[in-house]
Amino acid sequence: MLRPLQTQATGENSTTTVSDTQYDSHGWTVVTNNAYNLAGNPSSSLDTIAQTIIPDATVTDHDGLGRAGLVTEQHNGSKTWTTTTAYTGDKTTVLPPKGGVATTTIVNARGQSTELDQYTAAPTLSGTAATGFTATGGTPSPTTYTYTAAGQQHQVTGPDHVVWTSGYDLLGRKTSQNDPDAGSSGYGYDDAGNLVSTTDAKQVELDYTYDLLGRKLTGSDKAKSNFQFASWLYDTKRIGYLTSSTRYVQGTTGGYTVAATGYTVLGKPTGTTITLPASETPLPSTYTTNYTYTINDQLLATQTDPSTKGLNSELITYGHDVLGNPTTTGSSAFFYVSSTVYTPFGAPSLVTQGASTNPATTTYDYDAQTLRLTDRVIKRTQAPGPVVDDTKYAYDASGNPTSITDLQSETGNTVTDQQCYSYDALDRLTDAWTGNNCTVNPPTAGTLTTTAGSYWQSFSYDAIGDRQQSVDHAIGSSGTNVTTTYANGCTANCNSTGAQPHTLTATTGGTNPTAFGYDEDGNLHTRTPTTGPGQSLTWDDEGHLAQVDTSGSTPTTTKYLYDADGNQLIRRDPGQTTLFGLSDTEIVVNTSVTPNVLLGAVRTYTHGGAGTPVAVRSSLANGGVKYLFNDPNDTATLSMDTTTQQVARQQYTPYGQPRISANTTTWPDPTHSYLGKPQDTATGYTDVGARKYDPALGRFISADPVFDATSPQQLGGYTYAGDNPVANSDPTGLWLDDGTGHNEPRSDGPSGPSSPTPGIPAGGTGSGGCYYTCGSGSTTSNTSGTSANSNDCWPLSACSSPSYSLDVGDTSKSPKVTPFAKRIIKALKEYWKYLNKGTCTEEQNRLQEACSPLGGSFQIGPLGEGGAPEPVSPAFEGDPYHRTEVQKRIDAGRQAWDKIPREVHNTVNGIESGRVTQRINSNGPDWYNANGNTKSPWYNATIFTGVGSPTTLTRVLVRSDGVVGYVLGHNYNNVIEYGYANLRGQYVPRP
Repeated sequence: MLRPLQTQATGENSTTTVSDTQYDSHGWTVVTNNAYNLAGNPSSSLDTIAQTIIPDATVTDHDGLGRAGLVTEQHNGSKTWTTTTAYTGDKTTVLPPKGGVATTTIVNARGQSTELDQYTAAPTLSGTAATGFTATGGTPSPTTYTYTAAGQQHQVTGPDHVVWTSGYDLLGRKTSQNDPDAGSSGYGYDDAGNLVSTTDAKQVELDYTYDLLGRKLTGSDKAKSNFQFASWLYDTKRIGYLTSSTRYVQGTTGGYTVAATGYTVLGKPTGTTITLPASETPLPSTYTTNYTYTINDQLLATQTDPSTKGLNSELITYGHDVLGNPTTTGSSAFFYVSSTVYTPFGAPSLVTQGASTNPATTTYDYDAQTLRLTDRVIKRTQAPGPVVDDTKYAYDASGNPTSITDLQSETGNTVTDQQCYSYDALDRLTDAWTGNNCTVNPPTAGTLTTTAGSYWQSFSYDAIGDRQQSVDHAIGSSGTNVTTTYANGCTANCNSTGAQPHTLTATTGGTNPTAFGYDEDGNLHTRTPTTGPGQSLTWDDEGHLAQVDTSGSTPTTTKYLYDADGNQLIRRDPGQTTLFGLSDTEIVVNTSVTPNVLLGAVRTYTHGGAGTPVAVRSSLANGGVKYLFNDPNDTATLSMDTTTQQVARQQYTPYGQPRISANTTTWPDPTHSYLGKPQDTATGYTDVGARKYDPALGRFISADPVFDATSPQQLGGYTYAGDNPVANSDPTGLWLDDGTGHNEPRSDGPSGPSSPTPGIPAGGTGSGGCYYTCGSGSTTSNTSGTSANSNDCWPLSACSSPSYSLDVGDTSKSPKVTPFAKRIIKALKEYWKYLNKGTCTEEQNRLQEACSPLGGSFQIGPLGEGGAPEPVSPAFEGDPYHRTEVQKRIDAGRQAWDKIPREVHNTVNGIESGRVTQRINSNGPDWYNANGNTKSPWYNATIFTGVGSPTTLTRVLVRSDGVVGYVLGHNYNNVIEYGYANLRGQYVPRP
C-alpha cells in the first residue's frame, strides 16, 4: 500500500535510530513507535522488537470516521498519559495531559478557525473513542476570528474583548493594521508587490526602494527630509548575494557597514567585516572575522577573530562527528571543548572541557521516553571535588518543570538549592519558591528554605496574560509579604486607537510604586517612581529604543545605535561604550576619560560556532578564561576558571531577577546576564534580541512586532514567554521558544537573529510553530503574523506574494543575471494578465502546473541556498537552467558521489574533524609507491588508510594545498581526485 512502515537512520556511536508505524484494517495509524535505538548500521531489513521494550510509543484509538479520539503515550508497554479529543460538529475539543491547556476550536464552512477557547476550568469529556467523546462544562476563555471574503484574517478579538483589525487591497496585500496598543499602521506597495512605504501610529513614513529582482536597496525617513538611513548592496562578491548593508546617522560622516568579504562556491560567507566611521575612535575602524567550512557538508570548520584590547588574534577550530554534531571547539591556547559524546539520539551525553591534565566534565541524563533533561553533573579535576554541581529536573506530563534541585558542592560541603514551580490551567507560572518538598503547594513555613537566595513569589494574570499582581512572600520568621498590583491601560488620549489596554501604566504597593507612560506606537516613554530617579525614553522612527535619559542628582544618558537590519551595534552607557555585532566579541571603551580609551573586550565561545556559550574570555576586571555552564534556557549559572577551576555562580528568579548565592566569588562576565543576553546596568533593561526586557516587571517595554493570533496569552504584546519563563524563553524578543526547537543562525553566516532567505527556518518553534521568512514584498494571511516587513520571520503557510515561484539556479555559473531579470519581468507581466482576467495564460500553464495568486516568492540564488527549489522554473526547454536540466546535473553528481567508496567519505570527514590521525609509515611500500615519482602532482602527499575499508586496500591522499584523492588496490598510478579538505595544521603541513 506504499505506506511508511519503518524508518531507519544513522544514529550516534555506530547505532541506528528506528521509528515505525502500525496500521489497522482501515489503514488508520494505531501504533507509532517513536524513535528507539538499535546497534549497528541501517539496513534494508525490517527490525522488530517487543512492544514492552519500546521507550516511547503512541497508541491511537479512532472513532467511526477515522479521527483520533484517544491518544495514549506508553513507556515499555505501560500507559503514561493520554490526550482525549471530542468532535461535535464544527467544534473540536482537546483535553491534554496534566500541565497542558484544554482547548476547543470552532471552524466555519471554509475550514477557517473562527474561535479558539482556552479553558480556565477544563471541560468533562464522556464517551468512548469508538463512539466518540462529548465535551460538557468547563470555563472557556474565547478568542474569535473573522475573515474577508477573500479569506484573509480581518479581525481578532482577544479573551479580554479587545480587537485587532487588518485591511487588504484587491491583491490580498495588507494595507492597514489597527493594533489597540501600537495604533494604526499603513503599508504601501509598488507594482511588483514590494513594500515601498510604512506609516506608524505617529504618522511617520519610511520609504524603501528595490532593484529589479525585488531586493531592498535603500530606506529613507520622510519625516527627516527623506534622509537615507540605510542601504544594501549586492552582487559584487558573488552574483545574487548580499555584499554589504550600511546604517547612516544624521550628523555623522560615513556609515556603519556590515559586509561580506566573500563567499564559498556553495554560498557560505568566508568572512564578515564591520566598518565604523572615524568618529567612533578608539573603536577599531574595521573588524574582520574570517570563516572556513568542511568540504562535504559546509559545517563551520574555523573562525579567525582579530586581536583587540587585551585579546589576541585567535584561530578557533571546530570538529564534528560523522552526523555533523560538534565535537571539539578550541584554539592553539585553549581547549574550550576537547571532546563531546552524544546519546544515540544526538543529545550531548558527556562534554569534556580543557586539556587532559586538567579537565572539567559535564554529564547529562535524559528521560527514556520524553528525552527531557533529568540530570546534569559537573565535575572538576582539582579539589575539593570531583563533583561541584549536580542539578536534577522533574516535569509534569506536558513538560513543565515542577522542580529543579541543585546540589552545590564546590566548597566540599553540599548546599541544596531546590526550586519548585506550580502553574494555572492556562500553563502560566503562578508560584515559584525554594523548598524542601515541592509536593506541598502552597508551601508552608516548614517546607520553605531560608538559606541564601531563598524566595517565594506568586503571580496572577488577567485573561490575556498581563500580570495583575505579584507577591514576594516573607522568608523566615521576620519580614512581611510585599504585594505589587499592576494597572494596565492608559486613561485617555494615548493614541488614535484608544486606551492602549495592555500597556502597564502603574504599579501600586510594592517597594516603590511607579507610573508609566507610552507613546502612540505603544513604546514605554516615561517611568516615574515614587522615590529615586525616573526615566524618559526616546524611540527612533524605525521603532528602536534610541535613548534613555535618567533623572536624579546626576542625570545620565544611555544611547543605542543599530545596523541597517535593526541589530544593536553600539550602546553608549554613562562612562563607557560597548560595540556589539562582532560575531563572538564585544569591545568596551572607557568614555569617562579624555581622550577615550579602550577598556577591554569580552569574547564568548559557542560549541561548533553557534548555540549555547561554553566559555568566555575577558580582558575586563575579574576576567580571564572561564568555562560556562548554562541552564536549559541558555542562562549561564556556573563558571569555572580554566586553570584554577575556581567556581563562581549567578542565580535568578524565574523572570530574571538576580538571586543571592552562597558562592560569593565574583562572576567573570559583567556584560551578560539572564538568557546569556547583554545586560544594561545603567537602565535596568536586558537586550533580548529585537526588544528590551525588564526583569523586575517580567515584561517587554515595547509591543511585539510579531502578532501571533494563535497564542491568546501572547496577544497583549508585552508578555514574556507566555507567562511561563521556566519552560519557555523568548531569546529573540519576537516569539517564545517552548524547547521543541531553537533559534537558527542566519543562512548567510554563523550567527544572527533571523534568516534573510525565504523558506529557511529563522526562529524558535513555539506555540505557533516554526517561523519562516516570507521574503521581500510578501504579506501574511490567516492567523499568523500581521506585519509586511520583508525581513521579519513568519510561518511559511502565511506567506503570499503576487509573483511567480522562481528559482533561477546557480548564478555563480551564469555570466550575467540580466537575462534572468528579463524573464522575471516577463513572468510578472503574464501574471498581471492573469490577475486582470482571472484565468491562466498559455505561457503560465506551461511554466506552472497550478496557476495561483498564492504562488510563493522570488528566489534568486543557487539551488540549496534559498530553501528547496520550487516545482516551477521560468526557464524554457533547452535552457541549461531549466528545472529538468538542473535535475539531470544534480542526479549525475549524486550518482558520481555515490560511486565513491564509503570509506573514502569517512576518512575525509575524520581528517577534517581531527579524529583520523593514522597515516602510512614514511618508510613503507605505500609511501614509496606514492612518492617515488617526483613529477606526480601527488608527490609528497600524506597518505591515510581508508576508515572502514573492508580490504584495507583503499588509500586517501591529502596534499598540502588541501586537494584530496584516493586510490583503490594500492594503484598509485591512478589517483582519483576527490575534492578539497579543510586541513588541521597538526596533521598535514600547509605550504
